[in-house]
Amino acid sequence: KNFQKLRGGTAGRLLDFLMGFLCLIEEINTQEYQRSWSSSSRWSIASNRLRKIKDSEIESINYK
Repeated sequence: KNFQKLRGGTAGRLLDFLMGFLCLIEEINTQEYQRSWSSSSRWSIASNRLRKIKDSEIESINYK
């Protein structure tokens, strides 16, 4: 029951963001093993992904 409550509203958006952020961390760590990444490359990947998440959230709010 509590999980269903989290799916809506601010808590739901926060949960979606945190899940996306955890996936991003996992992706960066996985890519780090596949090839040598500098710190700036990792931050670039992270900032681009977070920007996409932010843009998609803004679009979803505008369409509601």
